[in-house]
Amino acid sequence: GTSAPKGVNESFYAIQKSANMFLKEKNKYEDEDDEEEAKHEIHGQIIEEENVEETKQTEPIDAAGDRRKTRTRANNEILNTANVEDAPVTFASLPSEAEGEGEEEEVNISKEEVIKERRKKRLATKIDKLFLMLYEDLNLLITWENEEKKKAEEQAPDAFNYNGIVWVHRGKLAERISRKRLAEKAYRNAIERGFSLYTWYRLLDIYSETYNPKACLVCVAEILDQADDDGIEKFTKLPYWIESVVYHLVAVNGLKAIVKLTKEMELEDCR
Repeated sequence: GTSAPKGVNESFYAIQKSANMFLKEKNKYEDEDDEEEAKHEIHGQIIEEENVEETKQTEPIDAAGDRRKTRTRANNEILNTANVEDAPVTFASLPSEAEGEGEEEEVNISKEEVIKERRKKRLATKIDKLFLMLYEDLNLLITWENEEKKKAEEQAPDAFNYNGIVWVHRGKLAERISRKRLAEKAYRNAIERGFSLYTWYRLLDIYSETYNPKACLVCVAEILDQADDDGIEKFTKLPYWIESVVYHLVAVNGLKAIVKLTKEMELEDCR
């Protein structure tokens, strides 16, 4: 290589030159690295979702877990009354033939412009990742729906009996693509396999959107009951995501109505 300029230490110059070359190569292949990272992330998601053994649940449940499970089943009737609706999805419609009559456009693109268009970089890396992840989400959703159809046709409710972690991930998947009903079903399947603070948090958020105070109070009671089992007897302040839902329920239904509901439902934790 070239020698160092006069008055500059040879070792320092060599290190600086090596660092500059490294940065140059790093910038050159930055987009390619991002694309490889996206592929690995998607591959990991597919493995995590699809390669789960269809085994019976064998997680140990202690006495407190048995009590929570019994209580959850007792509250299923309340949760079943919640009318969870999927978020509406609208698509832009193409103009009709009548709208396009008499509107002829002549586009003359030179050969050079066509070549320039072909040389343009494709969509930004983050947008590419977004579409790729959406495609994988839809594939996983189709697999899930096919499983549900197979269970219904064969009348085998215990088929595909995944553990709670898989159902939590499926709940996240359903929420990402605005399938609230499927998300609720997945989270409730996760609850049947053990307590999960995140699962109750997501159900609380889903039920709050349906304006169902009973279902919301069931979720809050389950969370506070678990806190009591963990030795937390007094709260100086509830988490904001619980407070916001409770305040909203009081604002819509009135304080007296909410207090009356807690007494009727015998939810001591919510009093």
